[in-house]
Amino acid sequence: SNAVAYPEDNQFATKLSYVAKLIAGGMQTKVYVVSLGGFDTHAAQSVPGEPNTGEHASLLTALSDGLKAFQDDLQALGLGERVVGMTYSEFGRRIRSNAAYGTDHGTAAPAFLFGDCVNAGVLGENQAIDAEVGEFEGVAMQYDFRDLYGSVLEDWFGVDPSVIRGLLHDTYVKLPVIRNCNPVSASGEPAKHRTDLAIAPTAFRDEVRVSFTTEQPGTVRMTAYDLTGSVIETLFERRLPAGENTVTVDASGYPVGAVFFRLQEGERVRVVRGVRQ
Repeated sequence: SNAVAYPEDNQFATKLSYVAKLIAGGMQTKVYVVSLGGFDTHAAQSVPGEPNTGEHASLLTALSDGLKAFQDDLQALGLGERVVGMTYSEFGRRIRSNAAYGTDHGTAAPAFLFGDCVNAGVLGENQAIDAEVGEFEGVAMQYDFRDLYGSVLEDWFGVDPSVIRGLLHDTYVKLPVIRNCNPVSASGEPAKHRTDLAIAPTAFRDEVRVSFTTEQPGTVRMTAYDLTGSVIETLFERRLPAGENTVTVDASGYPVGAVFFRLQEGERVRVVRGVRQ
Protein backbone atom coordinates (compact mmCIF):
# COMPACT_ATOMS: atom_id res chain seq x y z
CA SER A 1 0.00 0.00 0.00
CA ASN A 2 1.05 3.62 -0.48
CA ALA A 3 2.63 5.47 2.41
CA VAL A 4 0.27 8.47 2.18
CA ALA A 5 -3.36 9.04 1.24
CA TYR A 6 -4.09 10.28 -2.28
CA PRO A 7 -7.07 12.57 -3.03
CA GLU A 8 -10.25 10.74 -3.96
CA ASP A 9 -12.10 11.30 -7.24
CA ASN A 10 -8.81 12.30 -8.89
CA GLN A 11 -7.83 9.77 -11.57
CA PHE A 12 -4.56 11.57 -12.23
CA ALA A 13 -3.57 11.17 -8.57
CA THR A 14 -4.58 7.50 -8.65
CA LYS A 15 -2.28 6.90 -11.64
CA LEU A 16 0.61 8.53 -9.76
CA SER A 17 -0.10 6.31 -6.74
CA TYR A 18 0.42 3.28 -8.98
CA VAL A 19 3.74 4.69 -10.18
CA ALA A 20 4.92 5.15 -6.59
CA LYS A 21 3.98 1.52 -5.83
CA LEU A 22 5.88 0.24 -8.87
CA ILE A 23 9.03 2.20 -8.00
CA ALA A 24 8.86 1.20 -4.33
CA GLY A 25 8.33 -2.42 -5.39
CA GLY A 26 11.61 -2.52 -7.30
CA MET A 27 10.54 -2.00 -10.92
CA GLN A 28 13.57 -0.98 -13.01
CA THR A 29 11.62 1.08 -15.54
CA LYS A 30 13.36 4.45 -16.02
CA VAL A 31 10.45 6.53 -17.37
CA TYR A 32 6.79 6.47 -16.34
CA VAL A 33 4.14 8.49 -18.20
CA VAL A 34 0.74 9.42 -16.80
CA SER A 35 -1.72 11.82 -18.42
CA LEU A 36 -4.29 14.40 -17.40
CA GLY A 37 -6.54 15.34 -20.30
CA GLY A 38 -8.97 18.19 -20.78
CA PHE A 39 -6.60 21.14 -21.29
CA ASP A 40 -7.86 21.78 -24.84
CA THR A 41 -10.00 24.55 -23.37
CA HIS A 42 -11.67 26.17 -26.39
CA ALA A 43 -14.72 27.00 -24.23
CA ALA A 44 -15.52 27.62 -20.55
CA GLN A 45 -11.87 27.87 -19.60
CA SER A 46 -12.96 30.34 -16.94
CA VAL A 47 -16.21 31.77 -15.63
CA PRO A 48 -16.94 35.34 -16.81
CA GLY A 49 -15.67 37.73 -14.15
CA GLU A 50 -14.22 34.91 -12.03
CA PRO A 51 -10.81 33.99 -13.53
CA ASN A 52 -9.93 31.72 -10.58
CA THR A 53 -12.85 29.39 -11.31
CA GLY A 54 -13.82 27.31 -14.31
CA GLU A 55 -12.43 24.28 -16.13
CA HIS A 56 -8.80 25.43 -16.25
CA ALA A 57 -8.69 26.12 -12.51
CA SER A 58 -10.22 22.69 -11.83
CA LEU A 59 -7.62 20.98 -14.02
CA LEU A 60 -4.74 22.78 -12.32
CA THR A 61 -6.16 21.80 -8.93
CA ALA A 62 -6.25 18.14 -9.97
CA LEU A 63 -2.67 18.43 -11.24
CA SER A 64 -1.45 20.17 -8.09
CA ASP A 65 -3.21 17.87 -5.63
CA GLY A 66 -1.96 14.77 -7.43
CA LEU A 67 1.65 15.96 -7.59
CA LYS A 68 1.60 17.00 -3.93
CA ALA A 69 0.42 13.54 -2.82
CA PHE A 70 2.97 11.84 -5.09
CA GLN A 71 5.84 13.91 -3.70
CA ASP A 72 4.70 13.26 -0.12
CA ASP A 73 4.54 9.55 -0.93
CA LEU A 74 8.08 9.53 -2.38
CA GLN A 75 9.38 11.28 0.75
CA ALA A 76 7.68 8.78 3.05
CA LEU A 77 9.10 5.90 1.00
CA GLY A 78 12.63 7.35 1.08
CA LEU A 79 12.64 7.80 -2.71
CA GLY A 80 12.86 11.60 -2.86
CA GLU A 81 16.29 11.67 -4.52
CA ARG A 82 15.55 8.87 -6.99
CA VAL A 83 12.66 10.46 -8.87
CA VAL A 84 12.36 13.62 -10.96
CA GLY A 85 9.02 14.60 -12.49
CA MET A 86 8.33 16.80 -15.50
CA THR A 87 5.16 18.01 -17.21
CA TYR A 88 4.82 18.29 -20.98
CA SER A 89 2.02 19.15 -23.36
CA GLU A 90 1.31 19.14 -27.08
CA PHE A 91 0.79 22.88 -27.39
CA GLY A 92 0.09 26.08 -25.48
CA ARG A 93 -2.83 28.47 -25.65
CA ARG A 94 -3.29 31.91 -27.18
CA ILE A 95 -3.20 35.02 -25.03
CA ARG A 96 -6.59 36.49 -25.93
CA SER A 97 -9.76 34.62 -25.02
CA ASN A 98 -12.33 33.71 -27.65
CA ALA A 99 -16.06 34.48 -27.53
CA ALA A 100 -16.77 31.26 -25.61
CA TYR A 101 -14.54 32.23 -22.65
CA GLY A 102 -11.88 29.81 -23.80
CA THR A 103 -8.57 30.03 -25.61
CA ASP A 104 -7.56 28.50 -28.92
CA HIS A 105 -4.35 26.67 -29.83
CA GLY A 106 -1.22 28.69 -29.13
CA THR A 107 2.52 28.18 -29.17
CA ALA A 108 4.78 28.29 -26.10
CA ALA A 109 3.71 27.01 -22.67
CA PRO A 110 5.28 26.56 -19.23
CA ALA A 111 6.75 23.27 -18.04
CA PHE A 112 7.06 22.18 -14.41
CA LEU A 113 9.83 20.06 -12.96
CA PHE A 114 9.55 18.67 -9.44
CA GLY A 115 11.59 16.56 -7.06
CA ASP A 116 14.37 16.82 -4.50
CA CYS A 117 17.04 17.05 -7.19
CA VAL A 118 15.43 19.90 -9.15
CA ASN A 119 16.92 23.39 -8.94
CA ALA A 120 14.05 25.29 -7.33
CA GLY A 121 12.99 28.54 -8.96
CA VAL A 122 11.80 30.00 -12.24
CA LEU A 123 13.87 29.76 -15.41
CA GLY A 124 13.08 32.58 -17.80
CA GLU A 125 11.78 36.11 -17.52
CA ASN A 126 8.23 37.42 -17.27
CA GLN A 127 7.11 38.62 -20.68
CA ALA A 128 5.50 42.02 -21.11
CA ILE A 129 2.26 41.50 -23.05
CA ASP A 130 1.51 44.36 -25.42
CA ALA A 131 -1.97 45.85 -25.06
CA GLU A 132 -2.39 45.49 -28.82
CA VAL A 133 -1.54 41.79 -28.86
CA GLY A 134 -3.22 40.09 -31.82
CA GLU A 135 -5.94 37.47 -31.48
CA PHE A 136 -3.71 34.76 -32.98
CA GLU A 137 -0.66 35.42 -30.80
CA GLY A 138 0.72 33.07 -28.20
CA VAL A 139 3.27 33.71 -25.48
CA ALA A 140 6.77 34.20 -26.88
CA MET A 141 8.94 31.09 -26.67
CA GLN A 142 12.02 31.55 -24.49
CA TYR A 143 13.52 28.06 -24.08
CA ASP A 144 13.59 25.44 -26.81
CA PHE A 145 11.85 22.34 -25.43
CA ARG A 146 14.68 20.24 -26.85
CA ASP A 147 17.11 22.01 -24.52
CA LEU A 148 14.85 21.12 -21.58
CA TYR A 149 14.64 17.47 -22.61
CA GLY A 150 18.37 17.36 -23.35
CA SER A 151 19.23 18.83 -19.95
CA VAL A 152 17.25 16.09 -18.21
CA LEU A 153 18.92 13.46 -20.40
CA GLU A 154 22.37 14.81 -19.58
CA ASP A 155 22.09 15.61 -15.87
CA TRP A 156 19.62 12.90 -14.78
CA PHE A 157 20.25 9.98 -17.13
CA GLY A 158 23.93 10.70 -17.79
CA VAL A 159 23.65 10.86 -21.59
CA ASP A 160 26.71 12.35 -23.28
CA PRO A 161 26.10 15.85 -24.76
CA SER A 162 27.41 14.71 -28.16
CA VAL A 163 24.71 12.02 -28.27
CA ILE A 164 22.06 14.58 -27.26
CA ARG A 165 23.12 16.91 -30.06
CA GLY A 166 22.67 14.05 -32.51
CA LEU A 167 19.27 13.13 -31.08
CA LEU A 168 17.79 16.62 -30.67
CA HIS A 169 19.66 19.49 -32.34
CA ASP A 170 23.26 20.46 -32.90
CA THR A 171 23.02 23.76 -31.00
CA TYR A 172 21.80 22.11 -27.79
CA VAL A 173 22.42 24.21 -24.65
CA LYS A 174 22.17 22.61 -21.21
CA LEU A 175 19.79 24.39 -18.84
CA PRO A 176 20.34 24.42 -15.04
CA VAL A 177 17.20 22.47 -14.11
CA ILE A 178 18.72 19.42 -12.36
CA ARG A 179 21.14 19.76 -9.45
CA ASN A 180 23.60 17.33 -7.97
CA CYS A 181 21.83 15.90 -4.94
CA ASN A 182 25.00 16.06 -2.87
CA PRO A 183 24.86 18.79 -0.20
CA VAL A 184 25.35 22.22 -1.70
CA SER A 185 26.82 25.29 -0.04
CA ALA A 186 25.54 27.83 -2.54
CA SER A 187 23.27 30.55 -1.21
CA GLY A 188 20.50 29.60 -3.60
CA GLU A 189 20.17 33.20 -4.75
CA PRO A 190 19.38 33.40 -8.46
CA ALA A 191 21.87 35.17 -10.68
CA LYS A 192 21.09 38.83 -11.25
CA HIS A 193 20.75 39.73 -14.90
CA ARG A 194 20.06 42.98 -16.69
CA THR A 195 17.03 42.77 -18.94
CA ASP A 196 18.41 45.06 -21.62
CA LEU A 197 17.37 43.51 -24.95
CA ALA A 198 15.58 46.23 -26.94
CA ILE A 199 14.54 47.06 -30.49
CA ALA A 200 14.03 50.40 -32.24
CA PRO A 201 11.61 51.20 -33.60
CA THR A 202 9.19 48.73 -32.02
CA ALA A 203 6.95 49.08 -35.09
CA PHE A 204 9.04 48.79 -38.24
CA ARG A 205 8.83 48.08 -41.94
CA ASP A 206 12.10 47.23 -43.71
CA GLU A 207 14.73 47.78 -41.02
CA VAL A 208 14.97 47.41 -37.24
CA ARG A 209 17.87 47.84 -34.81
CA VAL A 210 18.34 45.31 -32.01
CA SER A 211 20.53 46.33 -29.07
CA PHE A 212 21.74 44.25 -26.13
CA THR A 213 24.54 43.89 -23.60
CA THR A 214 26.65 40.76 -23.22
CA GLU A 215 27.76 40.30 -19.61
CA GLN A 216 30.83 38.21 -20.40
CA PRO A 217 32.61 36.91 -23.52
CA GLY A 218 30.83 33.95 -25.06
CA THR A 219 28.75 32.55 -27.90
CA VAL A 220 25.53 34.44 -28.58
CA ARG A 221 22.73 33.36 -30.94
CA MET A 222 19.92 35.61 -32.16
CA THR A 223 16.87 34.26 -33.95
CA ALA A 224 13.72 35.92 -35.31
CA TYR A 225 10.36 34.12 -34.92
CA ASP A 226 6.87 34.84 -36.19
CA LEU A 227 3.72 34.77 -34.03
CA THR A 228 3.28 31.01 -34.55
CA GLY A 229 6.73 30.30 -33.11
CA SER A 230 8.21 29.42 -36.52
CA VAL A 231 11.77 30.56 -37.24
CA ILE A 232 11.98 33.41 -39.73
CA GLU A 233 15.77 33.39 -39.72
CA THR A 234 18.79 32.90 -37.49
CA LEU A 235 20.42 36.30 -37.57
CA PHE A 236 23.78 35.21 -36.18
CA GLU A 237 25.57 32.78 -33.91
CA ARG A 238 29.03 33.95 -32.96
CA ARG A 239 31.36 34.65 -30.08
CA LEU A 240 31.13 38.22 -28.78
CA PRO A 241 33.14 40.13 -26.19
CA ALA A 242 31.44 41.62 -23.13
CA GLY A 243 29.81 44.96 -23.78
CA GLU A 244 27.19 46.87 -25.74
CA ASN A 245 26.04 45.57 -29.12
CA THR A 246 23.69 46.82 -31.84
CA VAL A 247 22.57 44.78 -34.84
CA THR A 248 20.71 46.26 -37.82
CA VAL A 249 18.25 43.73 -39.25
CA ASP A 250 16.94 43.72 -42.81
CA ALA A 251 13.28 42.91 -42.18
CA SER A 252 12.05 43.57 -45.73
CA GLY A 253 11.21 39.89 -46.22
CA TYR A 254 9.59 39.38 -42.82
CA PRO A 255 5.85 38.62 -42.52
CA VAL A 256 3.55 41.44 -41.47
CA GLY A 257 2.56 41.24 -37.80
CA ALA A 258 4.27 40.32 -34.56
CA VAL A 259 7.97 39.40 -34.70
CA PHE A 260 9.96 38.08 -31.74
CA PHE A 261 13.71 38.47 -31.47
CA ARG A 262 15.23 35.79 -29.23
CA LEU A 263 18.74 36.17 -27.84
CA GLN A 264 20.44 33.15 -26.26
CA GLU A 265 23.66 33.70 -24.31
CA GLY A 266 24.65 30.36 -22.81
CA GLU A 267 21.79 29.21 -20.57
CA ARG A 268 20.23 32.68 -20.48
CA VAL A 269 17.49 33.66 -22.92
CA ARG A 270 15.89 37.02 -23.60
CA VAL A 271 12.97 37.82 -25.92
CA VAL A 272 11.64 41.13 -27.24
CA ARG A 273 8.53 41.70 -29.36
CA GLY A 274 8.13 44.00 -32.32
CA VAL A 275 5.59 44.49 -35.12
CA ARG A 276 6.34 44.61 -38.82
CA GLN A 277 3.90 46.93 -40.54
